Amino acid sequence: MKKMELLSHQHSSYSISFRRVLTNREKRKMKRLFVAAFSDTYVDMKQESKSNLHVMLGSIIEPHLQAVDRHFVLYREGRRRLVGFAILREVQLCSTYLSDGLDKLVAEMRLKSTPDLIDMAESLRKADAGLDNCFVEVCQFAVDRWRQMDHIGARMMSFIRQEFPDRPLQGMLRRTNAAGLKFYKKIGAKECDFVTPGYDSELYVGLRLESLQDERKRISEEASRQEEDSGASEKEEEEGRADAVLERQKGKARRNLNKGKMREQVV
Repeated sequence: MKKMELLSHQHSSYSISFRRVLTNREKRKMKRLFVAAFSDTYVDMKQESKSNLHVMLGSIIEPHLQAVDRHFVLYREGRRRLVGFAILREVQLCSTYLSDGLDKLVAEMRLKSTPDLIDMAESLRKADAGLDNCFVEVCQFAVDRWRQMDHIGARMMSFIRQEFPDRPLQGMLRRTNAAGLKFYKKIGAKECDFVTPGYDSELYVGLRLESLQDERKRISEEASRQEEDSGASEKEEEEGRADAVLERQKGKARRNLNKGKMREQVV
């Protein structure tokens, strides 16, 4: 039997595993968790019935669960209870990624019979501006709606970054997902122009988190600069103290000289 858990982190109260293959039961659990976690973020669809909204959310995650090029991070508690997950995709080259996006856009245009080439070009331009040659796309990221203040997302993100230490993470989020935006910015993610081709940039915002390797390099460089600045300040202080000592010595010499002149005048 093929081993499905490639990497895992065990703790007394939770476990995080990195997977390439899922069981059907795990897929169903992930789908239920995703639908429950994101129902409140689609405020622009409040007029939709609850059942229709759930169907729409299910249709969003289903392709990711079935895709063969996705990686899965599962966060479990207690008796294997799933409380969080991430779906990832490794992107090697911009050209490959943009080609996939172009194919999707063209297919949509043919269905709608509205070949708007200007919008397509603009979408690709924005995507190209936000992509590196190699990065990890966070396709979906969800935490149980009742557990979103328990650092589960931060633990999963730390786990992902350690698995891909030399790759930045990029993804997108609905602008109405205030809690999600707050979380990503709290862990250091910055807004960028990354929006998957075919998605509306008015509804979605791109996010980027630098690689663990780049973060460590940046911190090291900042520490070196601080040491250099500190060393320069100490040198200036030493020079200042030396100048003060020299001035005191000069002042003392002048006073002694004046005293000698006064004695000569008295004599």
